[in-house]
Amino acid sequence: MQGFGAVSIAVLALAAAAPAGAQTRSGLVEDGAAVAVFRGERVVVRPAPDGRLVLVVVRPVPPQSASPPKPGARLDDDPTADTAPGTIALVLGGGPNDTTLKIESGLDLAFDYRAALFRAPGARPQPAKVCTVLPLLPGYETWPYPVASVVVGQVRTRTTNEVVCPPTPHPGKN
Repeated sequence: MQGFGAVSIAVLALAAAAPAGAQTRSGLVEDGAAVAVFRGERVVVRPAPDGRLVLVVVRPVPPQSASPPKPGARLDDDPTADTAPGTIALVLGGGPNDTTLKIESGLDLAFDYRAALFRAPGARPQPAKVCTVLPLLPGYETWPYPVASVVVGQVRTRTTNEVVCPPTPHPGKN
């Protein structure tokens, strides 16, 4: 799969096949070039200067914690809204017919990233259209179908807060 360097489908298939008793399945792939995020898990990473990601923590969360807050909800009502400075937290959730990826930014700069969706364990990756995440704010991506996991990589900070939503990359292109 291009777009993440050498992230291999075999590595992702191994992650998807974690034992049923495992507490979490999400984690780094290909030596930190990207992170695989599974439904119902909150993954916190810290971008390193070399472009890789450093895993901080993975923990189970309710899948609905990926949803945007309800109108009138207070920030302290969200137990996942504790993203430390310099980190990015990712939560994959949604219902049986849709998927939401919540990206919480603890970065002082806006950032862009690439994502690939896996609709089922062992399925072929689909490039995803994603938008710039603003500094110190959550961002949300939604897809109108269920997704088993998402791989996020190529996190690049930007010097402006212009939100860019580039067209979906085609498989085989960077």
